[in-house]
Amino acid sequence: MRTALNRIKRTDSKLTSASVVTIGNFDGIHIGHRAVLEQLCTARDQSTLNEAIVLSLYPHPITVLKPEVTIQSISSLREKMSLLSALGVNRLTLIHFTKALSELSAAQFIDTFVIKICNAKQLVLGPDTALGRNREGDINFIKSYCSKIGLAVSVVDTLMVNGQKISSRDIRTAIVSGDLKKAKTLLGRSYSVDGKVINGDKRGRTLGYKTANVDTDNLLLPPNGVYVCRVYLKEQLLHGVANIGIRPTFRADLNVTTEVHLLDFVGSDFYHEHMRVEFIVKIRDEMKFQSVENLKEQIAKDITKAREVLTIE
Repeated sequence: MRTALNRIKRTDSKLTSASVVTIGNFDGIHIGHRAVLEQLCTARDQSTLNEAIVLSLYPHPITVLKPEVTIQSISSLREKMSLLSALGVNRLTLIHFTKALSELSAAQFIDTFVIKICNAKQLVLGPDTALGRNREGDINFIKSYCSKIGLAVSVVDTLMVNGQKISSRDIRTAIVSGDLKKAKTLLGRSYSVDGKVINGDKRGRTLGYKTANVDTDNLLLPPNGVYVCRVYLKEQLLHGVANIGIRPTFRADLNVTTEVHLLDFVGSDFYHEHMRVEFIVKIRDEMKFQSVENLKEQIAKDITKAREVLTIE
């Protein structure tokens, strides 16, 4: 992941080199997004343009316009950058979204950010792209306006799965309902969360099973329970068992936590390192045990089950 991150730049400064640009939040980088991003990079490679740029608003507009609404991301900014880099994107340009910015017309948005900031010579867009105040600038307006100012626009066809358009909303629904198979189909990969390993209460090591507490605040999580997972840590691929929940056997937490026990891990502490946890399958619901011994016995069974799953993956 570090290598991929080094290949992409995050910036909000003005660019001097000519670019091809796409616009959108691209949360999760699902297979519909990938179709747009692949065409973006192809347009760069088949032209004299230097950069393929994703232009995004940050934070999510809904959180600014409707602060009472909480939006949990499918992918962290760090993971998004890694996924973009792997697809060949040069740069993620983040525009700080404010209520004042929400009042810009579609034409003003294009002039200010697409032309002046990104120095765009070509746009590659998904068919549902909309810009400006109240999303007034739909794809037809964008094509018409850009034609007047000499900016080429390509629109990527909608990608369908089983006759249905792919959407981040459907992926969110699949994740929170525990349908990891559907989420994997729409994402094109197993669902994962990325976060820093933070200090916990160190209870796992007293049970004989050291765990990493991963900071997954503001990230979408599947239902509480125990999952077999792949773990990417310091450029290593590892395997583990993840528990998502409130730890009811002890003092139940007010907030849901994500704890990962790494199988066969040999190495120093991983505190403050970034860890990506990729969920393979859920093996049981979270439970409250009558005793610590009962919990330890179940953890041993979970690990055995995880190894069985991993042998056929």
